[in-house]
Amino acid sequence: MFKLLLAVVFAYFASVGSIQAQSMTENMCQAHLVIINSAINLRNQGVPISIAQGVADSSFDLDRNLWLFLRQAINDAYRDPIGTRQALDNGQLLQLCVQRLMGG
Repeated sequence: MFKLLLAVVFAYFASVGSIQAQSMTENMCQAHLVIINSAINLRNQGVPISIAQGVADSSFDLDRNLWLFLRQAINDAYRDPIGTRQALDNGQLLQLCVQRLMGG
């Protein structure tokens, strides 16, 4: 009986921790997606991609996976700004960012 209770308590705290981790990750992604919006604007102004990628470099020390995600999203923004804008607007980029940072 004690083992069952312990397992239930452990599962509860593990799920709470997981929910909190996902919420923090989502907040971090949301805060950094403005970089993608900026990259689209920079691209439309004819600014070289290296400048836009330089903006994302500030995220490297925070989280390498976030940095990798942002660099790829910037590449996508320069290749397909309309599709990237749609993915940004409909929340798809946020979902992809959270998945990448959560190890998915």
